[in-house]
Amino acid sequence: MSAAQEASSRPTIRLFVTHAIWDEAARLSFSDTSRLRQVFGDQLSGTSVGLQAEAWW
Repeated sequence: MSAAQEASSRPTIRLFVTHAIWDEAARLSFSDTSRLRQVFGDQLSGTSVGLQAEAWW
């Protein structure tokens, strides 16, 4: 959602969803202390949801 239709219009608010799938080799590359390991554990996929606001002066 933006103040106007142009790509450079501000302020802009974005809602996003990202779903990722990784293979066993990628999962094994997470170190035991990495944030990815803490969040996803032994899972082979994950979803992230967020909200971003942007403004220019």
